[in-house]
Amino acid sequence: MVSLEGMKTIAYSSNELTKVTFEITDLARSIFSSEGNKPKAEDSVLKELDTLKRDWVVQYQKDISKIGDDRKTCTLSN
Repeated sequence: MVSLEGMKTIAYSSNELTKVTFEITDLARSIFSSEGNKPKAEDSVLKELDTLKRDWVVQYQKDISKIGDDRKTCTLSN
C-alpha cells in the first residue's frame, strides 16, 4: 500500500519530493521484506521514518508554494 501511494505521488511531484517519497517507500519495503536482511532496531526505524515524514511535509509545502507562485505569474489571453 505504501509503495502504491508513493508511486501515485511521484507521478506529478518535483525531483526533491520524489527522492523523499522513494526513501519512505524503501524504508517501508525493508521493514516488511523477508529477503534475509537483518531487521533494523525498531527505535532506529521509527526515528528514520519520523525524519523522513518531516522532510516530506517540508518539501511538499515548498512544492505547493512554488505552484502558487507559478500560478500568480500565469496569464491567459481571452
